[in-house]
Amino acid sequence: MPEAEQERFRTKMQGFIGQEATHQRVHGLFNAHLARQGLEKWGPRALQRRDMLQGVDVRHSVAITAANEHFTAILADWTLRNADVLEGADPRLQALWLWHSAEESEHKSTAFDLYKALDATSSGG
Repeated sequence: MPEAEQERFRTKMQGFIGQEATHQRVHGLFNAHLARQGLEKWGPRALQRRDMLQGVDVRHSVAITAANEHFTAILADWTLRNADVLEGADPRLQALWLWHSAEESEHKSTAFDLYKALDATSSGG
């Protein structure tokens, strides 16, 4: 990959990682709340899936991230267009879902763009 393109991806990925770190923190707080209610089941599964990727070609992880980002972007775009579905919800949850939707929409193609660039630089690609 040419140096100029590497720098462009570096900048995009730094922003993406920063958003995802905040995203992870907010999900952690929400999941902790669910756990106190006896409802949180996703954390252990997410850790198990993460551990399964140890030692696998990095493009595999990027592809999974791109797929997840695609699905969440579809939901996010729908939520932003249909924010009325949040009427009557706790204002904190309304704010959380609208922030989450905007955050997902903002970087919806970042992981996929990186995956395409990594695939193009692989041997045989």
